[in-house]
Amino acid sequence: MRRSPIGRAAEALGRPALLAHRGLHGDLKENSLAALAAVEGSALDGVEYDVRFSADGVPIILHDATLRRTYGDPRAASELSSETLSSLGVPSLRDALGALPAELLLDVEVKEAPHDELFSLIRELRGEGAEGVTFSSFDVDVLRKIRERAPEWPLWLNVEQATPGLVDQARDLGLSGLSVEKGLLVTDLAREVSEAGLELATWTLRSRADREHLTHPGLTAACVEGEAL
Repeated sequence: MRRSPIGRAAEALGRPALLAHRGLHGDLKENSLAALAAVEGSALDGVEYDVRFSADGVPIILHDATLRRTYGDPRAASELSSETLSSLGVPSLRDALGALPAELLLDVEVKEAPHDELFSLIRELRGEGAEGVTFSSFDVDVLRKIRERAPEWPLWLNVEQATPGLVDQARDLGLSGLSVEKGLLVTDLAREVSEAGLELATWTLRSRADREHLTHPGLTAACVEGEAL
């Protein structure tokens, strides 16, 4: 099992790494450059953000398939050029990587099938091994495509529901670990992940009460926001 940069950092810290979920966006737009940059100098160890692709294949920072919720535009990002998205305020992955210091841990959640520019851009700015970056996705096919193009990059499978064979699937794909919905920490899945020697991360801690999950044995990292910060 290849350790992720987040896993190595957590081991050195002696505690779970804390990742700002979509940046520090209490008073800022989620996944905006301002929200991502605000993590620098905070008490957090890194940041999680979402990557989709423009119509011309440029990786951009956006959670939803459309811009409706965050930008008030009903169109899908995949239908718009990178130039149009930029004019609407949607940051590119290049913008995000340029705004964040190399020592900040990154959990880059890839929401859809990766385009060529994801690989060329990461290699240009973070090297062949994607220094400091862990790539995650809910989509096994996305992870498989990344593994085919970049065998050395560390990958996490994001999991919302426990289904049979998840741990075996993770090992077969050579994943570094699983990032599970916080409610799954009290299930057999969390135990199986740890027993398999895989990294165990969780999302998303939002309340003060949620911080109790940080004491879970073997926890590698947690996405946090709101009162859980």
